[in-house]
Amino acid sequence: MANNPLILFSIVIPTYNRATFIVETVQSLLAQSYAKFEIIIVDDGSTDNTEAVIKNIKDERVQYHKVTNGERGAARNYGAKIAKGEYINFFDSDDVAYPIHLDTAFKLVNNYNHPEIFHLGYDVVDSERKVVRAVNDLTGDVNLRLFTKGNVFSCNGVFMRKDIAMNHPFIEDRNLAGSEDAVLWMQLACHYKWICDNTVTTSIIDHDSRSVVSMNKEKLIGRLNLFVNNVTTYPPFVARFSSYSKYIRTEAYTYAALHLAMAGYTKDALVYLLKMYGNDISTFATRRNLACIKRIILSVGSK
Repeated sequence: MANNPLILFSIVIPTYNRATFIVETVQSLLAQSYAKFEIIIVDDGSTDNTEAVIKNIKDERVQYHKVTNGERGAARNYGAKIAKGEYINFFDSDDVAYPIHLDTAFKLVNNYNHPEIFHLGYDVVDSERKVVRAVNDLTGDVNLRLFTKGNVFSCNGVFMRKDIAMNHPFIEDRNLAGSEDAVLWMQLACHYKWICDNTVTTSIIDHDSRSVVSMNKEKLIGRLNLFVNNVTTYPPFVARFSSYSKYIRTEAYTYAALHLAMAGYTKDALVYLLKMYGNDISTFATRRNLACIKRIILSVGSK
């Protein structure tokens, strides 16, 4: 099944102006206890010194490809097409892997007889590398959890066979950038069973460059509308899971309310909070609702 019997995993890293982060990312992947892998870095038109810092890494497992900027979905698809491994792991260029990342994936591949798609646990750390939270509790029907509770996956934890990646590419609409991964995970859930190993193998680093404070309100709202549309009108979803459309919209409204409030758009946040209640009043009792209300109160007097 593999394109190259010496490579089981192809780690595809899309990047754009992350020269200050990507070296640590690559080094953490090169330190894996499992050896049969390649790293494909797809530079999405960076204007910083990303190329120079990557070419200074002397390791034959690392490939560097610079392409015209097309956003991360297009960069991931490019990397997937040239990958030689049986499985593709899409990794973000400002996060890190623990040494057990690929070894854990290898054991899962064997235990489940080469499954189509799977996800490994991860944690979120602050700038001082203190763990803020861990996502290591994905049990039961994970497909259903995606539809009803929203995207809880990290790209770093997702693995899919190359044949699956070729048949189900990321949507390359740059207006969807930031949600193209969640759309794909939910679309894949219409076809395959997500398998999860809750061993924490990677870290998302929560740094200032990830802040939503300077976000563009119109782009966020437009992106979330595209997200909802691409999931709820996807023919296999319509055929089998249309009853969950309400939950998809609710999660989008909740996300919008929370992030608009974090960015100081108080009035807009309130609009989406009310949309959330109108779509599903049971959300009033959730922790995320309380977080939204708290953020809105803190943002009063802002934009």
